[in-house]
Amino acid sequence: MISDAHKGCASTRQNAGRQAAALRLAVCGMALALVAFVAGCGRDPPHPGRIDPSELGRLVAAVVPGPDTYFIDPEGKPAGFEYDLLRRLANALSVSLELKVIDDHEAALLAAEDGSVHVAAIGTTGLPAPGGLVAGPAYQTVQPVLVYRIDQPTPGSWRDVEDQPVLMTPDQAVSDLAGDASPQGTVKFAQAPSPRRIAETIVAGDARYGILNQHTLAFLRNVYLDIDAAFPIGRTRELRWRMPKSNLALAERIERYFALIRKDGTLARLVDRYYGHTQRVTAQAAEAFHEKIKLTLPLYRELFQRAQENSGIEWRLLAAIAYQESQWDPLATSPTNVRGMMMLTEDTSAQFKVTDRLDPAQSIAAGAQLVAQLRKLVPDRIPEPDRTWIALSAFNIGYGHVEDARVLAKAQKLNPDSWTDLKKALPLLAKEEFAAKAKKGFARGGQAVIFVENVRAYYDILRQFEVAHKATDQPTS
Repeated sequence: MISDAHKGCASTRQNAGRQAAALRLAVCGMALALVAFVAGCGRDPPHPGRIDPSELGRLVAAVVPGPDTYFIDPEGKPAGFEYDLLRRLANALSVSLELKVIDDHEAALLAAEDGSVHVAAIGTTGLPAPGGLVAGPAYQTVQPVLVYRIDQPTPGSWRDVEDQPVLMTPDQAVSDLAGDASPQGTVKFAQAPSPRRIAETIVAGDARYGILNQHTLAFLRNVYLDIDAAFPIGRTRELRWRMPKSNLALAERIERYFALIRKDGTLARLVDRYYGHTQRVTAQAAEAFHEKIKLTLPLYRELFQRAQENSGIEWRLLAAIAYQESQWDPLATSPTNVRGMMMLTEDTSAQFKVTDRLDPAQSIAAGAQLVAQLRKLVPDRIPEPDRTWIALSAFNIGYGHVEDARVLAKAQKLNPDSWTDLKKALPLLAKEEFAAKAKKGFARGGQAVIFVENVRAYYDILRQFEVAHKATDQPTS
């Protein structure tokens, strides 16, 4: 016979055993969970593109490097037309942006198709989306052109191409290239991974023809002097991003995003930012600039780099300003008595203690300090690169006139903080009815616009040929 005391002890031992077993199971479960967590740390979901960016906390996008679409700027930061569109999209979705930089268009499209990315931001034409992809809204209209090497006869039509292969990027489609005179069956096409590769291959003589969009050619032609457009190919068409069909909700959000930036003018400003100046420099001027880069720039490169260290203004931008001002002639003099490499006035020379305006070291240093000073005057709320372009217009005509143009822009219902809008208002300062109301009076604002746009074009070319200067303890501007 077991006493009640013994029964109680047995019951207590059983409960304790059950609790210990439960505790062991819990500990084991926690250990397994911890192992799983550690194993998963730093590992992306297998298909991030199929998970909504809001749930993932980031927008994963494929981009292909290009001189206008995606590149690293002089400060080591990502930049480019497609990058700016993506950055704004991520902000609109309240997520971070993760870029997957892919070397060619076809691989970028495959990344979107298999769900590795949310979007392939490579500006494909508006053809039916291949496989598991859906096309986004149109955001830019482009005109394809046949590109050729200029030391060869200029083809006037597809008949002149004969049996030579024509390079094209994978996002193009042969059936969409011809317009009225279809080349199918008569012209051979070969793929190249990017527009830049098409240009390089033609310049190297390894191919005679290629297909580029006209706005891309305008940019590349200033770098690859031996190529030009022969004739337009078919109709204009629209560029669109591609997204996985498995994430249609995201596609709808992207469509709303583009509708918004089209309505508020952001899209137009970005198009102008990257392409508005590309045709300012003629082929002859670009060729002369290339020659000066080889022969003259080496004489003054260190002076520009030293000026960057002292002012914080990127040396290639300073070189572009100096070329626009004097074509790197330290003895240049204008009829209005502005002189030297940076064409300084007597007042500016006195302000920056220049004793000899014809001394290139003094001229470049003072010009750099003036640009830095003007950029500080531009309101802090204005982001780059508009801040710099506005400062450069002041370098040309004075900050007071630029402020008059900004007031005028606002009166014209334009955005005074946007270079794209301000360059519409600046030329009005030369008209009597507007100059009479301006505090500083008459100004040749149109010349300031030409000055800035030419500097931008020369700067683009220099960025392709000259490396950024990295110096320690540079002042911030």
